[in-house]
Amino acid sequence: MFIRNFLLFISISLSSIVHAQVETHFSSETTTSTKIDTNYIEDLSNQLNLFLYGKTKYKYLNYSNIDSGQQIQYSPNDRFNVGFGFAYKWMGLGIAFNLPFINNDDDTYGKTERLDMQMNVFARKFFLDFFLDYYKGFYVKNPGDIYTDWEESMGYPKHPEMITADVGASFVYIINHRKFSYRASFVQNEIQKKMAGSLLAGMLVYYNATSADTAIIPEVMLQGFEEPDKFRIRRVEALSIGPLFGYAYNFVIAKRILITLSTVPGVVYQQTNTWSETGEHASGGKIGFVIGNKISISYNHKHYFGGFNYNDFHSLYNYDKMGLTSNVGNFKIFVGRRFNVKKKEAPQ
Repeated sequence: MFIRNFLLFISISLSSIVHAQVETHFSSETTTSTKIDTNYIEDLSNQLNLFLYGKTKYKYLNYSNIDSGQQIQYSPNDRFNVGFGFAYKWMGLGIAFNLPFINNDDDTYGKTERLDMQMNVFARKFFLDFFLDYYKGFYVKNPGDIYTDWEESMGYPKHPEMITADVGASFVYIINHRKFSYRASFVQNEIQKKMAGSLLAGMLVYYNATSADTAIIPEVMLQGFEEPDKFRIRRVEALSIGPLFGYAYNFVIAKRILITLSTVPGVVYQQTNTWSETGEHASGGKIGFVIGNKISISYNHKHYFGGFNYNDFHSLYNYDKMGLTSNVGNFKIFVGRRFNVKKKEAPQ
């Protein structure tokens, strides 16, 4: 209870003063501390990267009737932010801003208050993802699947008082770190010269909470349930912890084009707590499933780079006859230039 209230307090406080989306990147090791195979990787971390980018982050909450297959999907009003950033040696920083003349669809999808914070550490031997987000205000993304009389002219049903908060961290070790580079795709301070892949192994800790002023699952989805009251949920929490195992591969085409495919699934233990509209509390632990995917397509030259990155994270678990899925991710398009900041030696 204390942890939930503390996280919500911090999220609400920050969301009132932060109007930009901030992301940080760290790369804590260089070739001086960890050997790389220079036939596969070229280190450019001593150069200054300046870049422009556009980014959108999405979040879906799916509640599905396992027996009937019927599901409802909630989504906040997504935003496309435009920003700039830099990367030099061990640190990178990006700041993106909301442009009202692009994101002017509140009448259609409702208004969403949000806070998005994330940090990515791309070390030579591992990467670490940390994120914290808060959303208030959702709409039903698939009303035609829920309400038989729904028409587009009626507008999307909205849940303005629905709140979600997520905080989590994942650590993944890159087994073939001497030949495979994540930095080439997601930090652009290295160049992958030859194709290479790597097995991945790590650990995840993830907490998410959802609450609303009325039942999250609509009454129409509870038809045929023997105990419908237990599914009239107003708040649900889940804490997941467990190992991750996966694989990633860098494809190099014509020396300049890099395609990265990465997937890291995990079977985790999930402790859930739910509260019904009447205040009835239920808790339990089950085995759940998570999966994180990264995709990147980029053009890498010694002086110029550009492309797009895609990150996606799924968390799936069941509550009796109801399946719950949380899905968060982002899509980023970028273009930039590298600058050599090494001082020239004076002529002798």
